[in-house]
Amino acid sequence: MESPISPTFKSLEGLEELYGSSSLERALHEESFVDPIITCESLECLESFDEVMRGESVPAITSTETNENDNSGKIAIDHDIYKYLREFEAVQRPSTDYMETVQRDINAEMRASLIDELVKATEKKRLPLPPETICLTVNYIDRYLSGISINRQQLQLLGLACMLIAYKLESVKTAVPKVIIFCNITGKTYHKAEIVQMESAVLNYLNFEMSVPTAYYFLTQFICAAEMSNQDHPLQFECLSSYILHLSLVEYTMLQYASPLIAASAAFLARFILSPLDKPWDSKWRNYTLYQPFDLVECVTTLHRLYRNGGAAYPAATRDKYSQFKYFFVSTRDCHASIPDEFFQDV
Repeated sequence: MESPISPTFKSLEGLEELYGSSSLERALHEESFVDPIITCESLECLESFDEVMRGESVPAITSTETNENDNSGKIAIDHDIYKYLREFEAVQRPSTDYMETVQRDINAEMRASLIDELVKATEKKRLPLPPETICLTVNYIDRYLSGISINRQQLQLLGLACMLIAYKLESVKTAVPKVIIFCNITGKTYHKAEIVQMESAVLNYLNFEMSVPTAYYFLTQFICAAEMSNQDHPLQFECLSSYILHLSLVEYTMLQYASPLIAASAAFLARFILSPLDKPWDSKWRNYTLYQPFDLVECVTTLHRLYRNGGAAYPAATRDKYSQFKYFFVSTRDCHASIPDEFFQDV
C-alpha cells in the first residue's frame, strides 16, 4: 500500500522543523507539498496480505529477475491475494444506510461538507495528504458512524481524530503532524485533549482494526498490473482516476459499492474520458479486476454523474485541488454526456 513521498517532504527532518516557520517558508520557495501520484516504481505491485497489513514491503520482481513460467505462478498467487483482500474488505465495510438507521442529528450533506473541509484544511496548511490517508480517514468516519450516534457539533471532531489515526497508520510513508496542528486547522475549536479522547473512542469502537484495503489501494494494484503488461498509461490517467475516486468519497450513496468495484469503475471512466472513442475495457482489464464491463454499469454511471456535476457545492476543495498544474488539470477535462451502451458489453 506504499505510496511515494514528495521529495521536498522527505528532505525535511523532524516535526519541529516541518512545522517551524523557517521550514515552511523554505518549502514555499522550493516545491509545494504535493500528494503522491501513483507510480509503479514506488509501489510493491500485488503484495501479500500480511505484508500489506504490517506495512512491510517486499522486493519487486521484474521481468529480468524471473522467467516466464515463474511470472505465471506469481500472477496466480497475486490473484489469490486479490480475492482474499476483496473478501476482507467486505468485512470491514461500513453500513450503507447508517444515516437513516443510526444518526439523528447529522445527514449526508454534513458528511460531504466534513470531507471537503478536511481536504481544504490540509491544502491550506500545506500538509501532505496522500490519497490513501484520506481514503482511510473516510473509512474510519463511516464505520464509526455506522454504530455510534453523534451530534453535529461532534462531527468535525470525529473527522480530525480519524485523520490523525490515518496519518499514524501511514507514518511509514509520511511524518505524523502534531495534534496541535489539527487544533489549529479548526481555529482551536477543539482542545488537544478532546481530539485525543475522540481518537481513543474511535480506536476502541473499531477494535483497533484500522488496516483495511481501500479503493485507492485496489486502484494502485490495477494500474501496476496494467503497466507490468506493457500498457502505457500516462500520468493523466493516474491523476484522473485518482480524482474520480476522490469524488466517490464525498458521495454518501457510494457506500453501497465495494471498494474494488469503485476502483475498477474509476479506471473505466478515466479511460473513457481520455479516449472516448475507444472501448475502456478489454480482456486484460477484466483479468486484472475480475469485473466484466456489465458489472460496472451502475457504479460507472454514478461516478459519471458526479464527474459531470461540476456546479455542485461539494466537493469544491477536491475539484480545486485537482485543477492544478501538478495534477494535469484533470478536474477541468470535458466528459461526454453519455457512455455508449456497447462499451458495457462483456469482453
